[in-house]
Amino acid sequence: ARLRDALGKHFYLCKGFDGCLMVYDEASWQRFTEKLNNLSMGLKKNRDL
Repeated sequence: ARLRDALGKHFYLCKGFDGCLMVYDEASWQRFTEKLNNLSMGLKKNRDL
């Protein structure tokens, strides 16, 4: 119940590294996607992410 309260009504569940799951509340997800959108797709390491 504490996790549900911390995450809020909307959350995002993603496949992480080493078979782990990553969970983001809505605000954290927005910050994460903004960082991704600002990456240069000209760099292979960014495309691999």
